Amino acid sequence: MKPTGHLAGGYLATRLVLKHIKPVLNRKLLLTAGTLAGMLPDMDTLYHLARTRSLEFGPDFDHHRWISHTFPFYLIPGLLVYGYSRFANRPWLGQLSLVSTTATVTHLLQDAIGSGTGLMWAWPFTRRMGGICTLHVKGGRAWLKAYDRHPIAWVERLIVLAAVGMLIREFLKKMNRPGVG
Repeated sequence: MKPTGHLAGGYLATRLVLKHIKPVLNRKLLLTAGTLAGMLPDMDTLYHLARTRSLEFGPDFDHHRWISHTFPFYLIPGLLVYGYSRFANRPWLGQLSLVSTTATVTHLLQDAIGSGTGLMWAWPFTRRMGGICTLHVKGGRAWLKAYDRHPIAWVERLIVLAAVGMLIREFLKKMNRPGVG
């Protein structure tokens, strides 16, 4: 998926997690952190930009083969931080860990849908890649062109629409509260 889809996915996943946490400590900050964490796995593109010194993502760019696009890369640190937060009685750190880990895992699940090559689901046991409706196009402009024309792109569009709808709903609820406006 593209950045807007990952931000929207991070936002929706974070809202879902926050719905199950009682009490939520600093909801706005956690919602922002979770939304941004939805982009975290794609920060590996900064490494590619620095290495190639180019803004061009050619057919050799397949960051889904990198460790930064594997589940253990986020789940293990996320669980360790959560465990530490429980042991050290730091509930806000635990909440931050939950929303961040959930958003990054959501990103990986989104990348499995309509990606060019899929993800390494069982890494480190195998480097075999797979996904849902993989387009069999390596990264760069070729993938973007194929993805935008394929019906699977509607999954991302619907995620973005759902997130925008939730934002509008929250805004309207806030505006309708007594003493606001």
